[in-house]
Amino acid sequence: MLWTNVMNSLRKRILGLKLFNPESQKWGQAHTQGNYVFSQFLLQNQKSEIVRVELREEEKDFRIILDREKLFEEGSQIITLFLSILNAYKSSGAIQVAEKFYDHYSAVDERKYEILSFQPTFQGDSISTTIWFTTMSRTSSQWCTLRLLKHCV
Repeated sequence: MLWTNVMNSLRKRILGLKLFNPESQKWGQAHTQGNYVFSQFLLQNQKSEIVRVELREEEKDFRIILDREKLFEEGSQIITLFLSILNAYKSSGAIQVAEKFYDHYSAVDERKYEILSFQPTFQGDSISTTIWFTTMSRTSSQWCTLRLLKHCV
């Protein structure tokens, strides 16, 4: 159950980039931002490699690798820490500190792209996908790829 929920949050982190507005630096939905924050906290605080997200721009896809054993060992401690921090901020009413914490983990760097399409393929404990980005240099070739895929299915 833990592995499935964490993998789902990691997936939603990537899908949720569609709802991030880079001009205003705002998220379209609070739940999407929450998944992003949770995933970023896990990625930034892992000591061993629990989670690895490989973004392969030249192949236009990404892969999420989530180590089940490390998730149950170190990952559960990181998740407990994350929830404890959120609970402490909420319980104490430390709004300014909480906002700083949340803003830090919800920041999206310049290399993140809005995803036009997402097609998962499950391979063991990882999900391999095809994604298309909104950069102008790729738009026309992506449209052709999308059209070809629709006709092939």
